[in-house]
Amino acid sequence: MKKLLPLLLFFMMIGTLKADDYTIIDTTKVSFYYDYTFVRDTNNITDIDHDDMVLQVGSHCARFSHTSQVELDSATYIYRDYTFEEQYKYIKDILALPSSSKYSSYTLCKGYPKKDEYSIHFYINKKFLRIVEPIFTSWNLEEAKDTTIMGHPCSLATCNYAGRDYRAWYTLDIPISFGPYKFDGLPGLVMRVEDTKKQHVFQLYKIEKRKRKMFYVEYDNQIKVNPEALCGVFRNNIQQRYRQTTGGKKLQFDDPSMNARIANYIISHNNFIERY
Repeated sequence: MKKLLPLLLFFMMIGTLKADDYTIIDTTKVSFYYDYTFVRDTNNITDIDHDDMVLQVGSHCARFSHTSQVELDSATYIYRDYTFEEQYKYIKDILALPSSSKYSSYTLCKGYPKKDEYSIHFYINKKFLRIVEPIFTSWNLEEAKDTTIMGHPCSLATCNYAGRDYRAWYTLDIPISFGPYKFDGLPGLVMRVEDTKKQHVFQLYKIEKRKRKMFYVEYDNQIKVNPEALCGVFRNNIQQRYRQTTGGKKLQFDDPSMNARIANYIISHNNFIERY
């Protein structure tokens, strides 16, 4: 099911984006690739999923998203003036790449539009949702400095954010005050961050120096919400889709076992990284 997401996003974007919706906000100087490991179902903590995420860092700002979203945005921008059929011809190979899960289908811009803010875009329930909030900096720096990641000595920091306690390992060897997701504001790059139950873990595995355009995409009819409201939207979306599968007409299949599998898949997405 994950492979369907970029294709659905592409069809949706064709009808909602105009050429001037893409703003080039910076040029990526270095990209940091993270393996995002997460438990999607709190009732089955042994079922682990993975997503491939990338932090693009430029001169003025940064962007964090799924790797496939970076490729899709770049290609859609290049072929923005082409017809639908021409766009699909050039982008179809990108759409076949491994796609993000529901919990990773966002784009997070750091330091744009304002220097001290995040701007986060989600697409859920056929709506574009946008969150704007201050960059997170509430860390406790610990004494432990005995961890090495990718050859870099790391120091430990801890925090509580959105209902979870976290540990983060950062390195002064890379004096970039960014990290995966919203975990920024430390004296060096965040190499690894995990909640104390290890249900959400970001681990750096590759550093790449490659110049490419960094985009901020403005969607039509986007709705501004706060993080608490977004969690409510996730919960309501799960409940609505579950009801449609088990008792409604929209997602019914002739094979009862298919109904059950779809219903279980929907209800299993109950462990969003933020909890309110």
